Amino acid sequence: STISKELDKILENEFKIKESDNK
Repeated sequence: STISKELDKILENEFKIKESDNK
C-alpha cells in the first residue's frame, strides 16, 4: 500500500541518519 511505501522511506531515512552518526 502507499502507507507501506511511506513507512519504508521513513525507516530508510532513519537508518541512513544512524549510519552517518556512527561515522
